[in-house]
Amino acid sequence: MRNDALYMIVPYGIGDAIILCGLKNSIEAQYGMKVIPVIKPSHEIVVRVYGITDYQIMVLGEKELHRISKKNPTPVPGEYFVAHPAFANKQLDNAFLNHEIGFVDMFCRHLGIEEGLKIDKLLFDPKDVAAINEDELQGKIGISDYKKVLLVAPELKSASEAERVQDEWFERIIKDYENRGYKVIVNADAHRNYYEKQVVDLSLDELAYLGTRVGKIIAARSGFCDLVYGYASDMEIFYPNKAFYDLFNMKQIFANVNTKVSENIVSISEQLTKRGIKNVAIYGYGNVGRRIRYSLEKEKFPIRYLIDKQRIEDGVLPYYRCDDALPMVDAVLITISDGVDDVFSILAAKGLKAIRLADVMRLL
Repeated sequence: MRNDALYMIVPYGIGDAIILCGLKNSIEAQYGMKVIPVIKPSHEIVVRVYGITDYQIMVLGEKELHRISKKNPTPVPGEYFVAHPAFANKQLDNAFLNHEIGFVDMFCRHLGIEEGLKIDKLLFDPKDVAAINEDELQGKIGISDYKKVLLVAPELKSASEAERVQDEWFERIIKDYENRGYKVIVNADAHRNYYEKQVVDLSLDELAYLGTRVGKIIAARSGFCDLVYGYASDMEIFYPNKAFYDLFNMKQIFANVNTKVSENIVSISEQLTKRGIKNVAIYGYGNVGRRIRYSLEKEKFPIRYLIDKQRIEDGVLPYYRCDDALPMVDAVLITISDGVDDVFSILAAKGLKAIRLADVMRLL
């Protein structure tokens, strides 16, 4: 370990690694010393696209990460620092969830550098630095003409199961493009059974390589989008709600805008209106419930009240527990994933219609 360098650990996603590497020059200018990224083995392509040759590869468990964070809550020369805002104070997390600061600003505040920055463009096209065997890749995907490939990336691991755009919508997209003559490749771990015919086991390097060569990409917003954003020739990114867009949109994060990338927001209010619902109560006021409330309010869709087991102190909307007498609404929107059947039974006994957020996100 060098005493004239900062060792910054990126413990989680691809997008987090890209942000650290994209802010590396600004961090070095602030502290007057070299930054050495500490990344997962699977994310090594991130340092390569930024031309970074001095880095470490390491996998650490949550217990060790918290130990390091407690020892070094701020960067210290010659020691490890967990460079993710999840290891900062709770006030920073709340400021982000309340839309008081953006995603990159949350990192900047945690890293101790000025806010208002955007991350640098990747130095290299991912296809030029990806470690792949092209013959093996073409054998995997069954086609050599990449321009005839649609790459679908439905994973959105930062969203809950209920909140993300559901598989049925992606399946409809896949069928449409197959009918138009495209070879469809799906990058999906959690939903492998849903796209059995289209899923191919691809490394991150292979995905990055394809991401800047295929004819079309359709993706839920994820770190993969960050990796190929600067060089994709035709990519549509979908955000599950307005809150996700306002927190993670590309124009907010990247200094250079790729005009060949479109960013699309799913309108929760439009989906509810299609179902004949004109006002709702929200059941579950954790992070998902907060994002749905923010999104509906931005869309000026009426929210009558909130329901949660824990007391809600913001005081803007009426708050109830499930066993209270509940006012009538067109529907109670359920934002939780567990115990939903019990909630449906309780609400039905009170004469209230309920709808799962996951059902709304099937995008009929």
